[in-house]
Amino acid sequence: MEEKQPYFKLIVLIMAGTSSFYLPFGIARVFRPTFLDVFSINNLELGLCF
Repeated sequence: MEEKQPYFKLIVLIMAGTSSFYLPFGIARVFRPTFLDVFSINNLELGLCF
């Protein structure tokens, strides 16, 4: 059991790093078209809001 714990911690650390990258960049790509359609705005207007 003690041998598996370092691997588990390493996997959790890798997943945390991956999710911290994916959240701001990946999700914006996934939800941007839906967000633009729902609010009837274009990329320029969204960029000005940011």
